[in-house]
Amino acid sequence: MIQDEVLFTLQLATVVVDLHRRIGDSIAELCKVSYLEFCLLSSVRSHGGAMLLADFSRNALASENTVVVAANALSRAGLVNKGRCASDGRLIVLEENVAGARTLTRGYEGIYRNLRSSVWANHTNEDIEEIMNSFPSVAEKLGVDTVEINRSCHSVLTPAYLMIVAALLRRWAQVVVQYAGLSFVEYRCLAVLETRPSPLPCSVIAEILMLERTTVSTLVAKLARKGLVSYVVRFDHRGHGQAGSRHGRAVCRRGCFAQIQNERIAYAHVRNVLPRIVSVLFSLIKLLSPILLTLNRMMRRIMRKTLYQNGYTS
Repeated sequence: MIQDEVLFTLQLATVVVDLHRRIGDSIAELCKVSYLEFCLLSSVRSHGGAMLLADFSRNALASENTVVVAANALSRAGLVNKGRCASDGRLIVLEENVAGARTLTRGYEGIYRNLRSSVWANHTNEDIEEIMNSFPSVAEKLGVDTVEINRSCHSVLTPAYLMIVAALLRRWAQVVVQYAGLSFVEYRCLAVLETRPSPLPCSVIAEILMLERTTVSTLVAKLARKGLVSYVVRFDHRGHGQAGSRHGRAVCRRGCFAQIQNERIAYAHVRNVLPRIVSVLFSLIKLLSPILLTLNRMMRRIMRKTLYQNGYTS
């Protein structure tokens, strides 16, 4: 095995999910638009300030209808000028305006500050530059147009980077739905529980997956209804439901795959398919590997530390 090969792991999935969350939070806070809307606005810039909506890499990021909704939202917010193509009235044209340009500047500067102070804190400018220069084949394989690999929006970040993060999650989610009928977050939760011989509190699962505790509690209940996990609920002195373990907290037991044979087979199949997707996407991108591997190792340490601190050692 190549030492710097990029592999699909629970930690890598969490890294990409966290990247998407950090970028999305910056966009929502500073620009008041969605992740998809910001990518669409970026793509207009990539195309020189005017773009046919049909030229957007929509299949990589969302369905065609969802992209149309995003374009309408940008138009209503006054961030793009929306019209019809002069040569073909059936086609929609988006044009950048002053408000949209300011939104792009504000958004990219905020995203960069967020990433530079968090996931990129220990990496040099040269490392980050290598990432930005290493995306052409990954973008193409994910359906992101290589025209998005440019510095027209920011001196470091490219529109392709934002789109690839979103497209990668979309691709993984599609695979999990196709082969197991699960959402990606359900799959991640099962991946945590699969390797644990004893029950885990929802609070521990939440820390590992970087989710809110209430989100995990709802998630576990949903998986239990599907017959994929078992859990018990106990009540503390305030009458609050808690995951039952020897510590008296709400816990999720290891996935009960033996109870539903078809689900067990489907889950195992997804576990085999996802690594192949990652291998195909990144096999030729060795420059991308160091940072992903560093983040992967960091997430593995966090996962082990979280389990250890809560008394759940391997």
